[in-house]
Amino acid sequence: FTTKGYTLVLNCPPVVITGAPPDGIQDQPYTTTLTASGGTAPYTWSVIGSLPTGLTITQMTANTARISGTPTVVQSSTFMVVATDTNLCTGSQGYTIAIGCPPITISPAALADVTQYTAMTPVVFTATGGRAPYVWSIDSATPLPAGLSFNSSTATLSGTPTASVGSYPVTLNLVDASGCPASKTYALGLVCPPVTITPATLPSGSVGSAYNQSLTATLAGSSVPAQTWVWTLDSGTMPAGLSLGSATGVISGTPTVPGTSNIVVPVTNVEGCLGPQAYTTAISSPTI
Repeated sequence: FTTKGYTLVLNCPPVVITGAPPDGIQDQPYTTTLTASGGTAPYTWSVIGSLPTGLTITQMTANTARISGTPTVVQSSTFMVVATDTNLCTGSQGYTIAIGCPPITISPAALADVTQYTAMTPVVFTATGGRAPYVWSIDSATPLPAGLSFNSSTATLSGTPTASVGSYPVTLNLVDASGCPASKTYALGLVCPPVTITPATLPSGSVGSAYNQSLTATLAGSSVPAQTWVWTLDSGTMPAGLSLGSATGVISGTPTVPGTSNIVVPVTNVEGCLGPQAYTTAISSPTI
């Protein structure tokens, strides 16, 4: 009779963790589910390393766990999830979760046109999303029209534009407290100021008597530079014997026919700013 001793080693079965945690967004709720299999449920769960700030792992059912919470930091975290079954058999799986920047919206949605040589109504920009305080700036690739300025401390656009009439792209940039960027490009329209023509009415004339009347055009606003104007006759007929100087704005000549004429005299500067003026000219017969 003989005997032989043996050692029986009972190994743990492989414990497998499945699930693919997605990336998240700062300050937005996050949840994902992991499942353990291969061992004997229920499982307990732990993390080696660090989850993104604001997230925790909790057991849901006998074989599932949930990573959830609201991430508060823009970061990328690499960690190991460990599942331990009732027989202390374990399985692990490595993951990386990146927490990205939230969407940031800059307001207003659009800018109203501003008038050349006239102080604009200041525009205060605001942002939603991200984390205050914000650092504001104007992109150097799209500088402001001359005369306007941007206060980065108050996010305010103001000033009196002196640049040429036209449309200007303006890109506003910001960086929030977490380093998350945002930008918005506006089309800033710079329009003509009102044009005033004087006098408002023309003096009467007489057949055979020399006639000379200067018309003057002025732009509304402050610090308006000298302008070059072109005068034309838009409608109506100038009294016979009179003419309009296109460069001088002077109506002159010697009337030859009595009567009343209705005319419209527009004036335009080099930037296309237009000011029409309607006149009635009365030419009387000579006194005998």
